[in-house]
Amino acid sequence: MNGNQSKDSQELLTIPEVLARLHISRSTFDRWRHQRQLPYYKIGREIFVDRNDLREWIVQQRNQTQPMSTVVIGIQTHTAQTWSGLIIKELRLLETELSAIRKDSLTIVWENADSGLDLLEGMIQGRVHLAYLGDYPIAVGHKLSTLLLRFRLVLLAFDGKSRGGRGIAVLTHSNYELFESNNLTLVTVPGSSAEHRLKQFVKDMGVSRVEVSYCAMSDGMHLITKQSVIAGCMWEPFPTLMQHLGIGRVIWEESQGQDYLTGLVTSQEWMTNHSSFVYAYLKAHLRAHELIRKSPERMAKVLSEALDLPPKVIYRILTQTRWDAGIYYRDLQTLSKIGHSMFHEMDIEGMVTMDYLADAAHDMGLPDPRSAYLDDWIPDEVY
Repeated sequence: MNGNQSKDSQELLTIPEVLARLHISRSTFDRWRHQRQLPYYKIGREIFVDRNDLREWIVQQRNQTQPMSTVVIGIQTHTAQTWSGLIIKELRLLETELSAIRKDSLTIVWENADSGLDLLEGMIQGRVHLAYLGDYPIAVGHKLSTLLLRFRLVLLAFDGKSRGGRGIAVLTHSNYELFESNNLTLVTVPGSSAEHRLKQFVKDMGVSRVEVSYCAMSDGMHLITKQSVIAGCMWEPFPTLMQHLGIGRVIWEESQGQDYLTGLVTSQEWMTNHSSFVYAYLKAHLRAHELIRKSPERMAKVLSEALDLPPKVIYRILTQTRWDAGIYYRDLQTLSKIGHSMFHEMDIEGMVTMDYLADAAHDMGLPDPRSAYLDDWIPDEVY
């Protein structure tokens, strides 16, 4: 309801509160008031929005979002901590959720990439709509959001998490003694979470001379296997797979004070225009996490068939990773540290939106994940 109205002040949101909740600018807020009939109250010269009215309006917008025929979702099948996307694809969890809210057909394209930066570039171009990225590409994307006028990265939820950075390790061939020489040739993926941690490894080990060769992670494993290079900084499943095959030895995997995180991201504009799809995808995302936690052996078989990897390797990785979509203060601190190491200052909290995840969790009978905005991870994973 618009105009001068009396209303309980405890139910009202100020304009800055609405802007923060929806991650929009003041000009967008004013445009939505006039063009999309966003309900508001005017008391004197001040404008307010009722909390319940806002929620109902958001639901209405979901049912009126822009039509689309194709959605491109970016995944990295060679990055174990983003395997939720692959499970959603293989089990058609997204199609199940969409069938409840859409009657028209929709083509889902799964774009596989070797690097999160490749997917980030696709998002900036508007070619990729949602994507799973590692923590380093997420921080890069957030920084680019401050530089590009038409692109703003939004963090919807997290995916796989590993305490102390243990989802990434530096490995050498089992036959090598790494420190026989201070001259090291190491391989990793450029502009990746692994490269970011490789710099920490070099610092921790006090290695004087390092030559870094960049390539895809699978190519790096091949080079180490053939003993063409001494070592490489690699993320799962490669450390576990190389140890399983007896061709690799972990020499460093602990990044002090910094967990290894992956997350689900989209752009602000795409999220706003296709909110019903975002809501459906987050429900599928939560269901994938639940399946991994409760049925790891079954999910290991599903992934083994899709990836042609030993089920034992996949099972070990699944059970050693925290599958928790919740966004914690601890996670934001990790992203902030990564961002600070590159750009000195970053407002990581400004890229987070939790209302869609909260709605998906509510409809699945889960607690409000906005309460998971805590100092540390809760003992039990529920998201």
